[in-house]
Amino acid sequence: MLIYIIFIATIFLVSSNRYASLRLRNGTVIALSFFFIGLRYETGFDWPTYKAQYAYISETGISSFFELLGTQSLVGTVEPGYVLTTFLASRLFSEFEFVAAFYTLVLLLSIVKLGSVLGVRNIGMALVLIHMPLLFTLEFSTVRQSLAIAMFNFGLAYFFEKRRGLSILFFSLSPFFQLSGIIYLAVFAMAIVSKRTSWAIFIGLTAVLITISTPTILLTFGSFLPPQIVTKLEWYLIERNQGGGIIDLGTALILLLPATLLTVNAMRKHGQSRDTATILQVVALMSFIALVFVSEQTIRNRLVYEIVILLSLLAFSRIYLILPYMRMVLLLYGLIILSIYLVQESRIMYLPYQNYVGWTAFGIESSGQDRAIEYNARLRSR
Repeated sequence: MLIYIIFIATIFLVSSNRYASLRLRNGTVIALSFFFIGLRYETGFDWPTYKAQYAYISETGISSFFELLGTQSLVGTVEPGYVLTTFLASRLFSEFEFVAAFYTLVLLLSIVKLGSVLGVRNIGMALVLIHMPLLFTLEFSTVRQSLAIAMFNFGLAYFFEKRRGLSILFFSLSPFFQLSGIIYLAVFAMAIVSKRTSWAIFIGLTAVLITISTPTILLTFGSFLPPQIVTKLEWYLIERNQGGGIIDLGTALILLLPATLLTVNAMRKHGQSRDTATILQVVALMSFIALVFVSEQTIRNRLVYEIVILLSLLAFSRIYLILPYMRMVLLLYGLIILSIYLVQESRIMYLPYQNYVGWTAFGIESSGQDRAIEYNARLRSR
């Protein structure tokens, strides 16, 4: 537990040190984040699954790649973008840990890129607000989701830079790493189509979403989609449907209610650039949709991951003055989520923390396999 507190405290102290140059502070925080998160060793909830997938994909020859792509993504639950990148990465890296580190680097670079476009000077402080609630979920575990978010972040950055070709390319790649990328694209499309968001739009959107949000209706619409998408919908809506308890819902509302109200209120202020209005509208719509699906944990969390990243960047961007309370909301939410993860029973999956460099350099035996077995045994006993 202590190592996580030290990590967060260290990047906070580095980011707030005014005696060092801003470039040095930002670079140090990014390097520390990559070392701690990217070079984790058998730490996080999903690493056994991803490590097994890597082992299977890496053993496939080039001649069998298309057969692999078909069996793993077309009739399975792993998106083709992840299969392809993992296949290529396995030709460059001999171990899964290096591939995981590369994927972490992609996410960090996407945050830095989007932050620079939005005018974020102290990217380190924004990363503090991002790491606190997302360290154990997006950054330690949901690799495919992190890649989908990274592609979307790059797409947004290039859109604001008026580099439309690159923007379309990265937007298009997002769903190929995690199907939830489709939601991000739909939100972005709504943001650029509607010139101004009003409460009438939100009320209408609520009615539509509530109408189609039941699994039966969604799967009925899904019958017109490709089989692989239907498979994913069935997995998330039926087999893996999670509601969450009162604490889970309460913490989500601590973020989503202020996020929706503050971004909608900010959009109503005059004198904004078109790009500022667009990014605020993206966050507002994501927050609002997450509120509608607040009881559907999987769908809600897919949106919350990106909402936290975007709001953390906006909180330290040049438009912060129109979101004056956002830093406090994010700090409160992050502290609560971090505290919950540090004390809950499932902490056996990431405690003790293991770093690949340290464990291999000193020849320390990993406890990852034992923790994974214990964790799965607890899940079966519930």
